[in-house]
Amino acid sequence: MWTCVRGTFTIFGNLCVPCGECDAWGGRVKVGAGRGVVPAVVAALALGLLSGGQPAFASPTSDERGGARESRNGAQAGPEEVAASSERVRPQAPSVSSWQYPESDPDDPNDAWHDGVGKYGDFTFDSPDADVVAYRYGINSDPTSSNSVSTSGGAPRTVQILPQKRGVNFVTVRAIDAAGNASPIRTYNFRVRAGEPEHLAFDLDEEAGAAEVTGKGALWQARLTGDAAPGGEGYRGGGLHLAGENGYAATEIPVLDTSKSFTVSLWARLPDEGVAASATAVSQNGVDASAYRLYAHPERGWTFAQTPGDTPASEREASQGQPATAGAWTHVAGVFNDADQELVLYVDGERVDDVPWTGAHSRARGATALGAALGGPGGGSDFFSGDLDEVRFHDDWLNDEQVAQLHAGTEPVVGLRPATAVWNFEEAADASSVAGEGQPAEARLHGGAETGTTGVRDGALSFDGETGHALTGRPVVDTSQSYAVSLWAWLPADQENRHMTAVMQGGASGPGFSLHHRPNGGGWSFMGGAAPGSDSADVVVAHSPCEAGAQDCPALGRGTWAHVVGMHDMDAERLELYVNGRFAGSQPYTDRWEATGPVVFGASEHPDGVRDHLDGAIDDVRFYDRVISADEIRGLYERHPVSTGRWQFEQAEGSPPDSTPDSSGAGTPLTLNGGAAIGPGWVDQGALVLDGVDDHAETTTVPVDTSAGFSVAGWAQAATVPEEAVTVFSAAGQHGSAFAVRFVPEPEDPGWGKWQITMADADSASANVVMVTSPMYYDVLEWNHLALVHDGFRRELTLYVNGQRADGSGNVLSFRADHSLQVGRSRSEGQWGEYWPGAIDELRTFHGALSPDHVAELAAQ
Repeated sequence: MWTCVRGTFTIFGNLCVPCGECDAWGGRVKVGAGRGVVPAVVAALALGLLSGGQPAFASPTSDERGGARESRNGAQAGPEEVAASSERVRPQAPSVSSWQYPESDPDDPNDAWHDGVGKYGDFTFDSPDADVVAYRYGINSDPTSSNSVSTSGGAPRTVQILPQKRGVNFVTVRAIDAAGNASPIRTYNFRVRAGEPEHLAFDLDEEAGAAEVTGKGALWQARLTGDAAPGGEGYRGGGLHLAGENGYAATEIPVLDTSKSFTVSLWARLPDEGVAASATAVSQNGVDASAYRLYAHPERGWTFAQTPGDTPASEREASQGQPATAGAWTHVAGVFNDADQELVLYVDGERVDDVPWTGAHSRARGATALGAALGGPGGGSDFFSGDLDEVRFHDDWLNDEQVAQLHAGTEPVVGLRPATAVWNFEEAADASSVAGEGQPAEARLHGGAETGTTGVRDGALSFDGETGHALTGRPVVDTSQSYAVSLWAWLPADQENRHMTAVMQGGASGPGFSLHHRPNGGGWSFMGGAAPGSDSADVVVAHSPCEAGAQDCPALGRGTWAHVVGMHDMDAERLELYVNGRFAGSQPYTDRWEATGPVVFGASEHPDGVRDHLDGAIDDVRFYDRVISADEIRGLYERHPVSTGRWQFEQAEGSPPDSTPDSSGAGTPLTLNGGAAIGPGWVDQGALVLDGVDDHAETTTVPVDTSAGFSVAGWAQAATVPEEAVTVFSAAGQHGSAFAVRFVPEPEDPGWGKWQITMADADSASANVVMVTSPMYYDVLEWNHLALVHDGFRRELTLYVNGQRADGSGNVLSFRADHSLQVGRSRSEGQWGEYWPGAIDELRTFHGALSPDHVAELAAQ
C-alpha cells in the first residue's frame, strides 16, 4: 500500500539529470513538521522540485505480495517512485503471464508446483498504456536496465526466463513510456520444482582392479493412485496391475521432452475379455491435452497418438487397425521420429503403422502417467485395465531393428543413448509408489586406467597419461539439445604442459564436446565441436586463470581436486564453463548437431586415434539432459569437501606413548611432544592436553594444501587464562606459519578475548599477513568450536566460532606450508611460540571449502 503525501520537499544529495543509464537520484525527502526525514528516490525529470514546487510523493508503507508495488526494499526504489506534479503521468504496472509457470496463489491450498529448475519458461509482459515503449524486468530481484525488451504501443512481449532455484521464484517488471517514465513494479511469484535428475552418474567407486566402471541412471518415483497395485505378475518378475476404474502411477515432472524425437515401449496384458473403451497405458500431460498417449482401443487396437498443439482436436494417431490381443502379453512401442517427421507404431516388434508428422512441436511440461490419460487439468481418464511391465522411455527414436531387439529381449546399444527411465515394477504389493530407473551404462577400461584411487569422495578413476582411458561404447547426451557435464578432476603438481582430456563424446568427424585442460596457463576448457561438413570452427570456452604462457601458476590448481562443469544452453545458444562453483566464461554456439559416438574418459578419440591422455584422476562424473543453474552448480561444488585428517584424541600409541592416530584413513598421526598427553575431552572421551609451556603435537607432513582451498576445524578450551595471544593450530613453513588460529586475550577482562586467524602469503619475514578477527568476545575457559575455511578459488578466508560465521576477508593468498601441521603452537620468524594452555579435541582437516551448513554440523557434535 502507498500513501500520497503533499508538502514542501527538502532534497538531500546530488541530483543526476537523466541521460542514458543515469536516470535517478537516491536520497531523502523531508515531508514537513512532525514527520521527520523519510527515504525516497526522486525523479530527476521533475526539475520543478528545484524551485520549491508542490509535487506529489508516493511513500511505501508495505511490501505487497504480488501485484504492483514500488520496490522490494522501499528506501532503494527506482527513479520513478516520485511523481512530479500533474505534468508527469506514470504508466500502469504491466501484466505478466506464463503457461509453463502460472502465477502462485499462496491462499490456494492446492497451489501447484511446476517443472522445473533448468527449464526455461515463456513470460509475457503486456501494458494497457499505448505510449509504453519498453519493459524492464528482474529475476528474483528488482528490474534492471540490462534486462530490457522493447515494444510499441504497449504491445505484449515474451521473454525466456530460466528459474535458478527450487521453491518460490519471482519476476519483477515495470513498463517504460516514451518520456522515460516508469510504472510501479509488478511482481509475479511462481513455484518451481527441483530440476530433472541427471541422466547418468559415474561415482567411480569401484574396487581396485575393476575392468569397467558403471554409470547409474537416476530414480523416477511415480506415486500410485486408486486401484493401481504393484506386486502382481509381470512379463518378467513383478508387474503393475490396474483394474481400469481410477488407478494410475504418475511422476511429478515429465520424463521426456516431447518437442524432440522419443520412444515409449512396454509389455502389456489386456483382460481376457479385451477392453470396452480406450485404455491408456502411458501418457504425458500438457496444459489442456495429453502430449502423447499409447493406448488400446476396442476396435482399432493399439494406438500411438500425439498432439502437435495443446488441444485434443489436433491429436494424430498411428493405429494397429484391428482389435488388440487379449489375455496375453504384447510388446508395444510408439516412436516419434522428428528427423523423418513421422509417428510409428510397433506391435510385437513389427511396424504396423506410420503416419506423417507436420506442424508445431509441443513441449509438454506435465506429469508422465502409467495407466491413464491425464489430459490437462481435469485429472485422469481412459484408465488402463490389465497389467503393465518393463515400461521404457528413450529420448531418441528407435529404428525397426532396435525395436525388434527390445521385443526379443536384446538390449540395443550401438549409437543409442541409455534409456531415460525404465519401470520394472518389482515393488511389494503394499508400496505407495513405483520407481523407474535410468538405464545404466558401462565404460570399459583400457591401458593405464585404474580404479580404487582415492577420490574427492570414496574412490576415483586414475589415468597414467600415456595409454589409460575408458570407453562407453555408446553416446550419453544429445549434443543437439541442452546438456551439462559435471566432474571432479585431479592433476599432479608436476603436470606436463600439454592438452589433457577429462571427458569427451565423439562424433562422425570429431568430438561433439570435450572437457579438457589446456597448456601454457590455459586451465580448464569446454569445447563444442563443429558439425560434420560445416564451415564453422570448434567453439572453445577457456578458463585462462593465469597469464598466457604461465606454466606454474597456482591458480591452475595442480595437485588438488577441481570441480568443472561444461554446459550447452540450446535456448540461449551458448556454451558455458564453471570452475570450482564459479562462472568461468561463455561463448556463442549455434552449430547444433547430434554426436552419436561413444563417451571417452581420460583421453580424446579422433579419427586418427586416441590422444590427449589425462595424467591424473576423475571422480563423480554426471551427465544432465538440461541446463543446470548456477545455484545447482555451487551445490555440486560444495557437496564434496574431502577429509584429509581427523584426530579424535581418544588414545596415545607407542611405548612410551608418543603419538595419536589419524582416524580419517589418510594415515597421518600426530606426534606428541613436550608433556603432551591424552586427557578428558569434550567430544567422546579424550582430548589433547597441553601445558602452555612447551607441549605440542605435530605431523610430519601438512595434510592440506594451504595455497588452495582447505578447511580446518576443532574444539578448544583453555585451562588457565592466557596473558598473551596463544595458538590452537597452525600450518608451519620453514620460517613462519601459512595460517594460525589463535586466541587474543582482552587485557581489561581476563578470560575473555577474540578468536583470530592469521594467514601469510609468503614464508618470509616480508610476507603480507591478513588477520580475520571475531567482533565478539568469547570465554576462553569454555569449550569453543573453531573453523577456518579458505576458498582458494574465490580467495576468501572465513572464521567460524561455534558454528556461526564470525568474520571473513576477500582477496586472501596463502603460501603452501611444507613443514607440518602444528597443534598447540605456531612459528613466526623462525621461532616457535604461542603455546596453548589447555585442551584440544576433534581436530579435522579438509581439502576444499566447507559450506556453512557443514561447519554447523561439526559444531553440533
